[in-house]
Amino acid sequence: MRGVLTVFPSQMFHLQTTRSWDFLGFPQSIKRDQTVESNLVIGVIDSGIWPESESFNDKDPLAIGSFHAMEKGILTVQAAGNYGPEPSSISSVAPWLFSVAATSIDRQFVDKLVLGNGKTFIDKNMVSGKLVLCGDPGNEEFAYENGAIAVVIPVESHKHFNVEIPRTVTNVGSPNSSYRATIIPIQNIKISVKPKVLSFKSLNEKHSFVVTVVGVVKSNQTVFSSSLVWSDGTHNVKSPIIVQKLS
Repeated sequence: MRGVLTVFPSQMFHLQTTRSWDFLGFPQSIKRDQTVESNLVIGVIDSGIWPESESFNDKDPLAIGSFHAMEKGILTVQAAGNYGPEPSSISSVAPWLFSVAATSIDRQFVDKLVLGNGKTFIDKNMVSGKLVLCGDPGNEEFAYENGAIAVVIPVESHKHFNVEIPRTVTNVGSPNSSYRATIIPIQNIKISVKPKVLSFKSLNEKHSFVVTVVGVVKSNQTVFSSSLVWSDGTHNVKSPIIVQKLS
């Protein structure tokens, strides 16, 4: 076909980054320099113009396209794609490409350390006061015990799930008070709390309850949010409940 250099079969590739602009620290607005910009041309090889189209999912044209650009004296910059931690694991290896690798990322991945005797350790400072995504259902209690303000429950599409989240609260309101639970409903997901009423007789008194989340995620929606609210008529204590469908 006239004008076509090469045709590649479709392959599945992984994203190198999801937000390069923010990660590199580029400002939203910059001072323009027409003298410098007048002789500068930036070309982009878009490897995913339309995600739903399989013909745009491959990245093989990067090396070939950049080679033709190099012949014309044009520099091509590409992410190195260093998957590591093994050596020689980068995917951008063409010698005519300017490969750029990140030495660090601006995100944290928090996990617990489980020893052979079953004892578990975690850095509480990395969890306390945070919204925590639990890798597996059943770790919600562990997250709350270490100070998480809320957890995201991961579930699989079209599969039944049953998650129990035990919580303990401390009375910091009136010495003699009763709090009643109210739950914002989610379609196809049943959320219940037991007991539904917590009665306190003194300050700093503690009571425990269990939140149970049961259901099946059938829609295309990926995140479902709800809230558990404890109220004595004057004071309200709100805890978010988020159910996330795994991709």
